[in-house]
Parts: sequence; structure tokens; C-alpha cells
Amino acid sequence: MNKANRIAIVVPVNLFETNGSAIRARRIIPVIRTKYPVLVITRSNYEDSGLLDKMNIRREELKLNGQCSKNPYLDLFLDFLWNFSLIRTLMKSRTSIIYGQGLNQLPAYFIVSRLCKRKFVYEAHSLSHKEQAQTSRIFALFLYLMEFVIGKTAHGVIALSGEAHIFYQKLNRNLFYIPVFVDTCLYFNRQKTFGKTMFRQVGLIGPFNTKFNRYQFEFLRSNIEKFDKRITFHLIGKSDTLLNSDRIENLGYLKTEQDYIATLSKLDAIIVPLKIGTFGPKNKILEAMACSLPVFTTPNGILGLDFAEPDENILVFKENELVDKINMLLFDESFLKEIRQKARKTVERFYSKSICEEKILNMLEGVLNDA
Repeated sequence: MNKANRIAIVVPVNLFETNGSAIRARRIIPVIRTKYPVLVITRSNYEDSGLLDKMNIRREELKLNGQCSKNPYLDLFLDFLWNFSLIRTLMKSRTSIIYGQGLNQLPAYFIVSRLCKRKFVYEAHSLSHKEQAQTSRIFALFLYLMEFVIGKTAHGVIALSGEAHIFYQKLNRNLFYIPVFVDTCLYFNRQKTFGKTMFRQVGLIGPFNTKFNRYQFEFLRSNIEKFDKRITFHLIGKSDTLLNSDRIENLGYLKTEQDYIATLSKLDAIIVPLKIGTFGPKNKILEAMACSLPVFTTPNGILGLDFAEPDENILVFKENELVDKINMLLFDESFLKEIRQKARKTVERFYSKSICEEKILNMLEGVLNDA
């Protein structure tokens, strides 16, 4: 481990809560720590010692800095205010690189990298201006300007999707494509023998109290009676309300990753009916594919998923077709068998930890050595 080149990893969400940004950080931190000492800065007022042990992080390598709000509108405001606290923390820390996600933290990244002569690497999970353009063009323009500035001023940019790579390649010479990745030695189907009964178990993965996931909950609520009676549904993740039906099992938040993988292994498929695209690859889709599960989704579900091929390794239909297609295809075992095999192979080839971790370490070394 190169002790001289300490890296500050900024996680502008709660590292100990389950969401896409936190999961990405949990997978990145252990990889970086294999070669460099780290300081992990996250918005939380508590710690999970079990998770820290799993990431091989010592308590002195963790800085709890503020907390997130349960109100998304208040949290947006607090997210910007967090820059003041983050600036103080980063300036006091002795680090060579700031490795950060979170567009709202641009002021802190910019100020500290300039005043303290730190290298700054930005992890672009998606394209915020394209996401926001679906609801507000004025706010989208503001986000475009922020992403433009971060692309021009960062010492390196990691793009998690092809869309992000296309945008940032015009702005930054140190651009790297390193998508969301999955440990394929951990994520695989443990026990399921597919198609041996006349019934099917389908999963929806939350949490369902967020802007992008709430619609999936509503989709099932409004369509439950249209699905084949042989299909039951299993809801994984936190939710503000429960769906009451003898065909729905509300599993809630699963405490361990092993519990989550075991639950996926019991399913026949998952559905991801997205209304709003996020322009970044989704962990839950890749995790399901790694477990050899067919994924039924809408066109917005594959935005940012660059190696998804409809009818080859994933099943993509318009929202008004989704229920009928699930009813028809979920019982066609010969058709789904090939989808499952290709889904697993796609993750192994493009989204496996073994491939991506080498790219991350090479990228950091290149940024450190870049004059």
C-alpha cells in the first residue's frame, strides 16, 4: 500500500443506507484500499461496524460528516449546504486525491482542489441534466452548466455509462469508462431450479420511497389483478406503505447481502417498470442478471445499461405491453433459458468486479502521475 498517496473518498449520501450511490461506494472503497490508504467521508450520524468490517475500513479511516434528511426537497437544500462542512473536512485532511461523486458537491471539490493543490477525480453516475430535462428544462440547463464545469476542471472523470462517456469526452482528457460492477463470485443463483412448478415468483426491488422507484410500487398496485393468477410478487426494500394482497409478500429491507442474494435466488424473474430514466446503469438489474434472472423492464430501464440487448439478455417492452408480455413469456421456459444464460454471461464479460477493479487502480495511478 502506497502510504504517501492517501485518497479522500466522498460519499454525499449515507454510506450505511441502501441506495445506488451508497452501493457503488461500498464496492469502490475496498478496491481502492487494496493499494492506497483512504479517508471515507459520508453524510451520516451513525456507523455500521459490520459494514465497515466487510469493507475492511478502520474507524479512524471514516469521517461522519452531517446527515441526510428523509425529505427529498429538504435534503437537496442540505446537500448544497454540506459543501461548507465538506470544505473544512477536506482542507484539514492530508490527501493526494479527492475521489468524489455528487454533482451538488462541485463547490467543495473545486475550491479544495484549487486552494490545496489536490487532484480531483469525479465519478459521473449519470447525466443529471438529461434526467432533469424530463421534468424541467430550466433546471436542466443549470445542471448542464455544472456538469460542464466539473468536466473541464476535474483531473479525471469516471463515466459509469456510455451516455456519460460521450458527454465528458469532449471536456476532459483523462476520461475513463468504468461501469457499475458486481462481484460475480458472490452474485450467482444459489438454488433455483427454474420452471419446475406451475407457479412463478417475481421480484420488485426498491427502496420504494424514492423519486425514481416510487412508480414501480404504483405500477404493481394498479396492475396486480391483470397478472396471471399463478404469479406472486415479492417486494424487496423499504416502503412508506404496504400493498395488501394475498399475492404480494412485502419483504422490506433485507439486512445482509447474503439474505438479498438468497432471496434473488428464489425468484423466477424481476420487473423494473421505470417511468423516469436515470441515464446510469442500475445495480438491481445487474445483480439480478448475475443471478441468472430474466429482467422485464420498460425502455427507460436500460438507459445507461450499455450492453443490454432486448430479447437477448433482457426483456424490454412499453409500459402498456408489460403485463401481457410477462403473462405470456414467464411460463415459456425454453425461451427464458437462453435469456438467463446470456444475462449471466453479459455481467461476467462487462460488469464483473475482476475486470473493473484493475481499471480503477490504473486510473488512480495515472492521475497521480499526471503532471
